[in-house]
Amino acid sequence: MKEELQAVVFFSLLLVAAISDLRRRIIPDSINLGIVLTALLCFSPVKVLGVFAALPFLVAALKGGMGGGDVKLVAASGLVLGFYKTLFGCVTGLCILFIFAAGGVSVWRHRRAYPMAPFLMAGFLAAYLV
Repeated sequence: MKEELQAVVFFSLLLVAAISDLRRRIIPDSINLGIVLTALLCFSPVKVLGVFAALPFLVAALKGGMGGGDVKLVAASGLVLGFYKTLFGCVTGLCILFIFAAGGVSVWRHRRAYPMAPFLMAGFLAAYLV
C-alpha cells in the first residue's frame, strides 16, 4: 500500500514540477521538498546514495549549463529511486530530450533551451516502473 501511495504522490509532484518548468522555467523548492518527504514513505538507507546521481547535473549547473532546480529535482528523486534507477531515469530523460531537440531543430529550424523537468519526469517514470 505504501508503494502505491509513494508512486502516486511522486508522479504527481513530478508532473507539477514539469508544468512549472514549462510555464515559468522554475521548479519550486516546495516540490523538491515534497519529493524528499515522499521518499520517507518507503525509506531504505541504500536509496540515499541516489543523491549522488545529481553530481553531473551539479557540475553542469556550476558551469552555467542548467538551472539549480533541475539539480535539486534529480537529487530529491534519487532518494525515491536509488542510485541506479536515478541514473537510468536521467539517461532516459536526456535521450528523449535529445530526440525532441534534434527533431525540433531539423523541423522548425530554431534552437532554444528546453526545460528539463518534463523529460526527467518521463525518465523517472520509466525508471520507477522498471
